[in-house]
Amino acid sequence: ELRVEVLLGEVLQERHNLMSEIAEGKSRFERQCGRRMGAMLKKLHNQQEFFLRNESRRRRAWLKDRKTWEEAQERLTQQKREEQELLRREQARQVAMQEGAHTKKKRNDAKLDT
Repeated sequence: ELRVEVLLGEVLQERHNLMSEIAEGKSRFERQCGRRMGAMLKKLHNQQEFFLRNESRRRRAWLKDRKTWEEAQERLTQQKREEQELLRREQARQVAMQEGAHTKKKRNDAKLDT
């Protein structure tokens, strides 16, 4: 009976040791997993920051390009308006010269008739 108690004590001690090792291994595993998970989360966060910075930079460049394009379109439109205005003035001047020449010819013809 004493021997059974000694054996039972040894078994309980061994069980306790194994449970301690399991708990220690579990906590070590959890720490390692936590470090790995933390590293992965940090990497993901850095990638998100990088993406957002790039996206912001890309959007600013796009807006700048769009503004430049709109300004160029506006200048082109203004230039076309000015060209049309010059053409209209030139045509009006030519018409006025033709009418003036016609009127002058009428006056000369009238002078010759008298």
